[in-house]
Amino acid sequence: MHKEQIKIRIWFSVCAVFAACFLGWSVLITQDNLYFRKEYVIKSLMYAWYRTEYLFSATVFARTEQSISEHAREIPVLLYHGALSATDGANVSRRIFAEQMFALKRAGYETVTLAEFDAFLDGRIELPDRSILLTFDDGRKDSFYPVDPVLHALDYKGVEFVITGHSLGKGNEKIPYYLSKDELSMMVKTGRWELASHSRNAHGVHQVGSNGEEGHNLSNARWIENEHRLETVKEYMARIDDDLRGAQADLKESLGVETTAFAFPFGDFGEESKNMPNAEKILRDITGKIYKRGFYQTWGGDGESHNRPEKDILMVRRINVSPDWTGEDLVSVVEAGHTKNLPYEGTFTNVYDWRRLWGDTVVDNGLAFEGSSDSGNAAVFLNGSSLWKDYRIDASVNVLKGVTFSVFARLKDNNNFVTCNFKDGRIQIEERVSGDGRVLGTKTAISVKQGMHNFGLRVRHTAIVCTLDGHDVFDTDNVSKHLSLGGVGFGAGGLQKGKDSVLVKSVHITALSK
Repeated sequence: MHKEQIKIRIWFSVCAVFAACFLGWSVLITQDNLYFRKEYVIKSLMYAWYRTEYLFSATVFARTEQSISEHAREIPVLLYHGALSATDGANVSRRIFAEQMFALKRAGYETVTLAEFDAFLDGRIELPDRSILLTFDDGRKDSFYPVDPVLHALDYKGVEFVITGHSLGKGNEKIPYYLSKDELSMMVKTGRWELASHSRNAHGVHQVGSNGEEGHNLSNARWIENEHRLETVKEYMARIDDDLRGAQADLKESLGVETTAFAFPFGDFGEESKNMPNAEKILRDITGKIYKRGFYQTWGGDGESHNRPEKDILMVRRINVSPDWTGEDLVSVVEAGHTKNLPYEGTFTNVYDWRRLWGDTVVDNGLAFEGSSDSGNAAVFLNGSSLWKDYRIDASVNVLKGVTFSVFARLKDNNNFVTCNFKDGRIQIEERVSGDGRVLGTKTAISVKQGMHNFGLRVRHTAIVCTLDGHDVFDTDNVSKHLSLGGVGFGAGGLQKGKDSVLVKSVHITALSK
């Protein structure tokens, strides 16, 4: 009996030692294994949850047979950063992100890859109608772990623009905020993610003046304190070139990823630079030598929200998704940018159809221009109308005394358009080409009294005719040939702050025969 007890104890001890060794070995190999981390385990479980939720969720929008058979004429690019447990005012919540993706899927939208998007812009391939590109900036952990289960559940793909100075290199293996090299590698292995450049160290601010003023790294010359001067143009260009090339090289050397896509930090490509003359041109030139596409956020006055095939296009527009948008809101925003056909009736049912050029407007039973800005001016552009050529515009407008009302045609953005400006006492035709404006003609002794009027114009080839209450009142035939295509817009000037509001009640636009 004693010998049997000894044997049992020996076997028990051996098993205990073996179990301890196995447990220690398991801890050793799993402690740095991404697939055993809490975040990854939760992510894997959330996939099943979202997949089930989507299958049983209510339909938001139905895709029509007509849209299925059409090819895309334009593609929207959506921009996110992180998906948080609760929104911070800038980033979406996880709940809202899932709702937005569900709504897009229900409306028939499918994601495309960077390669497909690139080929589409070049005109090398056709893509189905309602194709969309999803992008995420910064390489944050909260742009992957909460997001990937939703993409997995919907068979969607995404692009992560990485700040390589934060995610790659020594000291960045276990950072709490940005994705590490191993995590980025894991993203690529899912088959749902692509990586692209968001700079190496240019995503931030630095001193740009002697009094401590700060500005974006990429679009401003750096203040050199010990020499009490700004970078020279040559030094600035060398720094930017080194950063952009370095980020591209980091992705290739560390992850084997070759990319020709770059997202401008803060969406700033020098258009609002504080201290570097011609910063926009410099950044475009440098970016174009290193990358094929430069992604930025659309802004007021930028024209269309979506991207169309165009020869040698460098700059790619992105829609910065608001955390306040519901799923239906996001679908409406995306729908608003699709190419509109003529004839067009402005019913103002989609508040996102009209994009701000400058000033303040409200869409509510019409299009209201309000005197809420200091300038007293406001203007909007009809999204999705930039491919129109020869057409007639008729707008029913309640205009106030002393207010100028403008009808824009051949509008690409706030630097390219032709317009009829109506003001009591005169009508003026103006055009702007690449930011340079000129008056094409002025006619005086025209009465535009306060109240309801029908304002409009006809544009055909290089001829434009201004119309008032159904009558031709002024015309010219010297519109720039550079303005051969473009959309429709309206504007109001001379609005008194806090008092005036001009209302467009209806809009009717028809194509002119050749």
